[in-house]
Amino acid sequence: MLLNSKNNINKFDFNLYKNIFYSFGIKGLNIFIGLLLVPLTLNYLDNYNYGVWITLSSLVGWFGFFDIGLGHGLRNKLTEALAKEDIQLAQKYVSTTYGIIGIIIAILILFFLLFTFFVDWNILLNIDKTKIANIDLKYIILITYSTFCLSFMLRLITVVLTAHHKTAKAASIDLIGKLFVLIIIYILTKTSFSSLFLFSFLFSVVPAVILVMANFYFFNKNYQHLKPTFKKIDFTLYKDLMSLGLKFFFLQISAILIFETNIIVIGQLFGQEQVTVYNLGFKYFSIISMISAIVLTPYWSAFTEAWVKNDKLWIKKSIIKLNIVWILLVILALLMLYFDRFVFKIWFGEKVFISKKISILICIWLIIMAWNATYVSFFNGIGKVRVQMLIGIFAAITNIPLSVFFAKIYGIEGILYSNILLSTLTIFIYPIQYYYLINDKAKGLFNK
Repeated sequence: MLLNSKNNINKFDFNLYKNIFYSFGIKGLNIFIGLLLVPLTLNYLDNYNYGVWITLSSLVGWFGFFDIGLGHGLRNKLTEALAKEDIQLAQKYVSTTYGIIGIIIAILILFFLLFTFFVDWNILLNIDKTKIANIDLKYIILITYSTFCLSFMLRLITVVLTAHHKTAKAASIDLIGKLFVLIIIYILTKTSFSSLFLFSFLFSVVPAVILVMANFYFFNKNYQHLKPTFKKIDFTLYKDLMSLGLKFFFLQISAILIFETNIIVIGQLFGQEQVTVYNLGFKYFSIISMISAIVLTPYWSAFTEAWVKNDKLWIKKSIIKLNIVWILLVILALLMLYFDRFVFKIWFGEKVFISKKISILICIWLIIMAWNATYVSFFNGIGKVRVQMLIGIFAAITNIPLSVFFAKIYGIEGILYSNILLSTLTIFIYPIQYYYLINDKAKGLFNK
């Protein structure tokens, strides 16, 4: 049956909207739990140690790009195989991706074990040795890093779910992990002394355990036909996965160098307390990005399927709807900006002060990113990411020196000036590329 038949379109849209609806509930709870974790964590640790934790988790997050784009490559290739009902190929894609990432993780953990004990992390990250001893910091980083590496392989189960248009189920895995973390941290605040080591151990290990359980459950109940096995690993598919995956790899590096380096630069130039200031402001306004992601996540695989089946009318209607969603997000962002003082007072009281200027700049930046995200979701879904990749690489290369330059003049606000300036590069380019692609007029870079 063709997607562009009326009944199938209705069914397709219904499943899409159902996932968005459920995802709003699940992600809404996720956001709420994330907000509750902030005052709990500040109470259990303190401003300085909280800033250290944010810096460490940000640094460890950099290693996520070592999947070399295979996760996103699997997402598109698996969706295509399922759309063509080629189950055998689909299982090979899943098994091969698990196998390759498993090998990468083993190498990364071994390398890090050898590397970490020869590095003075206190000097590298500008962390006071009188507050956190060097050996303690090494063990904290090692545990956080190792569990992260394992988690980003185990998280492939969410790619499998998303390829089946089950984004709500994928989101529920994160929710369960965060809920258990919230309960455990609450218990710690009532029963234990402040310990960054204990906090980082539980914050890292608990979600990893939930992911192990999710893999076991879904591959033994719902997706036995896709369950990864050694005999289904086919390394000849590596090029097939990597042809698109390598482009996503560069996009991931670019995103990390733009989003995550803010925290490192702030920590180096202004200290860990200011990392807390920036992070809490960003966390508040990132609700805009989270809502955008909730809506857009199901569309990525939906765009893939629609493009494979040449249903461009559905794509056009979807982009119009998503632009309306963006307008609603702008209204929400302005309301959040107006009430930020009130929310901050309730959320963390007088413990941290976030200036209005920082709030305004973060708000503007995330509004621009939400606009870009609509078109990025479409480009990612159909694999036309060359323009996005080149702009991302340019932004990644210039972001750190530009951030440092502006930061020395304007303080923390200067880093946000850099982010806003670089994110505006694509405001007009992305809609133009979309226009050419959807009307079969794209040539050269716009068609790659």
